[in-house]
Amino acid sequence: MEPSAERPPSRGYETMGVIMGDTREYAVFHGFRRLYTENLLYQQAEIVHLEKELQEIRAADSKSFARSSYFQNWAELRAPTASDDEGKSQQLRKILQLRDALDKYCK
Repeated sequence: MEPSAERPPSRGYETMGVIMGDTREYAVFHGFRRLYTENLLYQQAEIVHLEKELQEIRAADSKSFARSSYFQNWAELRAPTASDDEGKSQQLRKILQLRDALDKYCK
């Protein structure tokens, strides 16, 4: 088995890359299956936690006259509020957190 004739390889990872790239039988990679699975479980736990927090916020919002229509009116949900530090309702902030977590999980 000879390394690629295009240019002499250096040492280390580059050499291994040339060898493994030229000869598929030598291309062996660690799968990280356990770590990948553990990471998915942590992501699921995070999503479940965020979902529970969102349900609690929605329950509180449904009892408030000013926020009771959030469940059916996206414009009101995303409208800036003077009472919130970031200008977003607590429910919208939680929805956006959940969206980010779901995006990461689905990738």
